[in-house]
Amino acid sequence: MSFSFPQLYALIIQQPFIIYPISESAITLEYGTEMSVARHRELMSLMIEIRSNPFNGLTDLSIAYNSLTLFYEPTTVFQYAGISPLVFVTDWLTRVATSLQANEDLPVGTHHIIPVCYDPPFSPDLNSVADFHQ
Repeated sequence: MSFSFPQLYALIIQQPFIIYPISESAITLEYGTEMSVARHRELMSLMIEIRSNPFNGLTDLSIAYNSLTLFYEPTTVFQYAGISPLVFVTDWLTRVATSLQANEDLPVGTHHIIPVCYDPPFSPDLNSVADFHQ
């Protein structure tokens, strides 16, 4: 099934996410604006699903706290899909995102403790940086 842009827009505005192009070869799914661990975990599930079942032409993924960007080769997508790469990828991503069930088996993150010391011998630029940033 393929959607026209008005149909995609109508579908997207009903979802808890928005999808928008950032270049001719990249598209971003933004999932809210607040910092939410639950939403980030849902994006991680989506990223895992996309990596497991990519479309022809997908070249890379980049996840942030509340967004996921897909990078693709437009020529490959067009040769495979026979339609506008932007329309195809938007349609494909919308279908995958709306049908995905949250994955409970996500990898557990690792916490790192990074020691910080502001004593003068260990922070020679502290005053200049503090002055610069007021």
